[in-house]
Amino acid sequence: MATHFSAVGQIRQFAGEAAADIRELRQFLKKEKALKLICLSLILVCWGLKIVYDDILLTVRS
Repeated sequence: MATHFSAVGQIRQFAGEAAADIRELRQFLKKEKALKLICLSLILVCWGLKIVYDDILLTVRS
């Protein structure tokens, strides 16, 4: 009977560790998703500024 409880304890420990790993992975993916959104936003802002300033420079030169 002692081996049965030992096996159950090991399974519970493994399940707890797996759940902790999954929580950690979810937190990492949320952070990565946020970083991707920030980078995409910065790229769009820079692209928009480039378009605006290129138009202004072309208008001034003409």
